[in-house]
Amino acid sequence: MGEARKVAGDASAENSDWWSVEAAVPPNSCPQCQLPILSINAVCQTCGQHLGAINVLLASNPREQDELRRRVTEAVSAARSDGSFGALSDLAVAVRDQSSAVVNVTPDFALTFLSHQKSLYASYARQLVSSRRAKAAIDDDRARVAVESMLFGSSAGEVVYGALSLDGRGLRTYGPVSLVLDDASIRTRASVLETNSYAFTEGIGPTSELPLGRRAPWGMRHLVAASKLASRLTSDTKSNAFPALLLSPADHRREDEFIEVHIAGSFDSRAVKEVWIPAADSVTLTSLYRQLLRELTAKIGIRLGEY
Repeated sequence: MGEARKVAGDASAENSDWWSVEAAVPPNSCPQCQLPILSINAVCQTCGQHLGAINVLLASNPREQDELRRRVTEAVSAARSDGSFGALSDLAVAVRDQSSAVVNVTPDFALTFLSHQKSLYASYARQLVSSRRAKAAIDDDRARVAVESMLFGSSAGEVVYGALSLDGRGLRTYGPVSLVLDDASIRTRASVLETNSYAFTEGIGPTSELPLGRRAPWGMRHLVAASKLASRLTSDTKSNAFPALLLSPADHRREDEFIEVHIAGSFDSRAVKEVWIPAADSVTLTSLYRQLLRELTAKIGIRLGEY
């Protein structure tokens, strides 16, 4: 059983160039067949060569990156003017170096998933195709399919979702057990979106362009955090406030405040480096579930933290 994570602060002095990272630009031609790539796609339509995760390619689009850099530059300028640049730099460096993708699940799912290495955490669409779960209520099903399609088109079924966290805590509206993913298991196939994808796409027509500058590949997630949270910082903001600024869970999903993580493909239990649960028993996390999770994580060598 672990203690709550500490977030390092006072990093601004030696990390004042945190915004200088560059995204890899999606290729214009296939590295295998050398033919031009006609549209953003995870696979070359001519030779089948894998070109990258669709969510990462979309987040790395030059227009997306140009707007993100404009927003970050604006945030840095404002922070220098109001005296919060030190706090902004500390936040950005903390997110860059310490944040993780967290997926919240029910205790039943966690116990089954962590007990079997062949179990996979898969997208809603993949679970439906494999008959591993029932379809959601029609209104929820339609909304989910519409939102995911606006973000990823026909590749939507390949993407799973999580939240960006600095302390292992996740979104309890999806379950009280937080699975913290190892960076090495997702870094090449993960990207982030500034907010909940439902809120992001609300009011936007299916053929309209989505707002630019709100997405980034995994290695640039701190730029999204900086551009989003800069206005909430002051010269007095301390590092212990960063986790709650980055992720603020609520009692209803539409009220959750977080940066959404997109991961292409599925993952197994070996991708989980830590498990976090609330310290207090509840209807969804009873003392029996707590004990079973303690025993299982000890057996398989995964850290269990309580908060």
